Amino acid sequence: MQTFPAFYIAQNQDTARAEAFGSQVAGVSLTSAEVSLTNERSNSCISISGSLDRVIDLTKASSLTKFVRLMSGFSIPKHIYESAKNLNISPPTLINSPKLLLDSFMSESWRMQPAQCDIPANSQIFGQLAYEASIDGVLYKSSKTKKLCLAIFPSNFINGNSFMKLDDEPPEKWIIKQIDFENFDLCNLDSTQIRTLKKRGKS
Repeated sequence: MQTFPAFYIAQNQDTARAEAFGSQVAGVSLTSAEVSLTNERSNSCISISGSLDRVIDLTKASSLTKFVRLMSGFSIPKHIYESAKNLNISPPTLINSPKLLLDSFMSESWRMQPAQCDIPANSQIFGQLAYEASIDGVLYKSSKTKKLCLAIFPSNFINGNSFMKLDDEPPEKWIIKQIDFENFDLCNLDSTQIRTLKKRGKS
């Protein structure tokens, strides 16, 4: 799959942490930060606001009705069934309703298929399609807290009015406070490259 920059934000701090590091597992003494080998003192939560021109709302299954209708003509190749049989796993099925498709996006075990079979998860494929369709963002509910999350594609800000900005002053002067159609390409750079541009007065 083609890679592209995506920026994830959440409705509150607890959801942002759960999305980034995972949730506490019942019966396990280790915290989600410890499991993810993360030092909590090295992380921070910031407030962001903005506006997006084109957003797909995945908080409701009905948003996927037309997409599922397009998929209705798909068929599963015979060799896929044979592979499933050889692997002793359940035979694949076609998703035929918006709810089933949305449920597959929201599965907490969505990482299993990419990790075990090197095959993109349904949510990753849909994100790729949304990006290629010039969508600015995808709104969805966290599978961990059920609060709202937003996946933003800054590269699609070109020729539009979409933007996102920090609500407070950044901790470092080199940090970009607002991303919009004029500087969206900065999302493709790392911190060192952005610092260099700042010193040269180009951003």
